[in-house]
Amino acid sequence: MGEDIQRVIKELSPIQKKIMIRFAKLGVGTYCNVKLETIQKRLLKHERNHIGNEIQKLIAKGLVFAYRSKNYGLTTYGKVIAHFLLEKEKEEYGFRII
Repeated sequence: MGEDIQRVIKELSPIQKKIMIRFAKLGVGTYCNVKLETIQKRLLKHERNHIGNEIQKLIAKGLVFAYRSKNYGLTTYGKVIAHFLLEKEKEEYGFRII
């Protein structure tokens, strides 16, 4: 399973990784979803421009699902990937990033 996670992470673009980390920080999962605007608030201005397309790509990869209009949640596999990326970020920077 570890090799599969690494393969999926390598396929993600930097913006997709940031979106997945934001999902993990917000506690999004299969039963908890978040609005698009909430994710946009937590990204840099130049990253916000492509968020709709990037989320659609994450949906196509099976990591995110559309709950309602402009409301998204993580699949079970997406939650594993998101939390793995979050832990990796914490190790890299050595502190919690909000």
